[in-house]
Amino acid sequence: MSYDIPQRLFLDTNIYIIGVANQNSYERKILESVGFLQPSSVEAIVSEELLDQILRLSKRLYNKDWGSQIVARIWQ
Repeated sequence: MSYDIPQRLFLDTNIYIIGVANQNSYERKILESVGFLQPSSVEAIVSEELLDQILRLSKRLYNKDWGSQIVARIWQ
């Protein structure tokens, strides 16, 4: 089954955290389909609040460097 992916998306913090942490998750599949791991024509909508949430939550769950890697990947 094929779905049309919108050209602009806002993904919740949990999609990034779970998708990076668990390679077998649905969240990971979402990240893969929108180009988080490789270039894509899909534009991710990012807010300062989203980036802050990713950094705060990842620091609490893992460490600050892990969160910084996620944020760096978002900007690629």
